Amino acid sequence: VGTPLLLVIPHHLRVDSAKLQAAVAAILANRGDEGVPEVRLTTPSDAQRLSGFKIGSIPPFGHPASLLTLLDASLLAHASLLCGTGCPDTEMRISPSELLAVARAIPC
Repeated sequence: VGTPLLLVIPHHLRVDSAKLQAAVAAILANRGDEGVPEVRLTTPSDAQRLSGFKIGSIPPFGHPASLLTLLDASLLAHASLLCGTGCPDTEMRISPSELLAVARAIPC
């Protein structure tokens, strides 16, 4: 497992690996980082092990370690978003602007 990053995407969409790779490469280049690691989706068991939360309840912030967090730009058009809280039966409502600020997320 490499360096984890967190994706915040609409629940009905699937991740396009090529677009994700390009977005991460652009973000790292803007930060002056050299080299672009291969980006791949993790397994549900590794996601749970790394985050401490079950799939479907992983919160977009509040993790023990700082994570590069990417927010699907289509979510910016919504007045509010429902996100995981770490508790399987509980969601939180948050505005996209608040999520960007609190998670230090990068829209892409």
